[in-house]
Amino acid sequence: MPSPPAALRTLARRYDPDVFAPQRTARVRLAVTGGGAWDALIEDGRLRLVPADGDAADAELHADPDTWEAIAADVRGGMDAFRRGRLRVRRDLHLGVGLLAATSGAGDEGRLRFAMVPTKRGTLSTLEAGTGDPVVAIHGLGATKASMLPTVAALAPRFRVIALDLPGFGDSDKPLGAPYDARYFARAGGAVVVPEPELDLRAQVGALLSDAPGLAAMGAAMSGLAKPDAAGVIADELVALARG
Repeated sequence: MPSPPAALRTLARRYDPDVFAPQRTARVRLAVTGGGAWDALIEDGRLRLVPADGDAADAELHADPDTWEAIAADVRGGMDAFRRGRLRVRRDLHLGVGLLAATSGAGDEGRLRFAMVPTKRGTLSTLEAGTGDPVVAIHGLGATKASMLPTVAALAPRFRVIALDLPGFGDSDKPLGAPYDARYFARAGGAVVVPEPELDLRAQVGALLSDAPGLAAMGAAMSGLAKPDAAGVIADELVALARG
């Protein structure tokens, strides 16, 4: 098999384990439409490209050559490609997105990044991008923060968008005996943005977004986290983006 395309070699050289490092050896398949596939093998804080073989990959990223070039030039190109369906991530979405973040080479404040945030309700896993007023993106039941990547990509140019794994989901803690109801989830979301309980959450959180509207609306109403005018601003932004 020929050597990997320049775009994939660029991503491999930029891998930063401080941004994202799986807790085990991981294999992420990078497939180039019409041009073959290579595996990014991540182990011991290092990434190396090897020819894709019969071994099953933990995650798969599929894109055409132009899209891989855009990702190598700017990871935000990858986020936009994901939103538009030009970059497809299969199997472990969290691992695939983590690889994009760790190979971006970006050092600016608004770059795509991961964090483990300690709160009273346990440690929560987050991904975020952008700067400005914070917007908390909450996944639906049975999903994880990675399902909110299209929303993060769409709003990051104007907002600090924080997608979290709710307690009990994804990479967040799973406390025994927790109520796991709307109020509990909503307060966990607020704690990610403002962990200090004495601060006014209503003044700090720009909006709550969710792919489970009933859960988000109930939680926000009970906890008083969302500013009433913010949802309209976010909705207008999403409509404008959808219209191109």
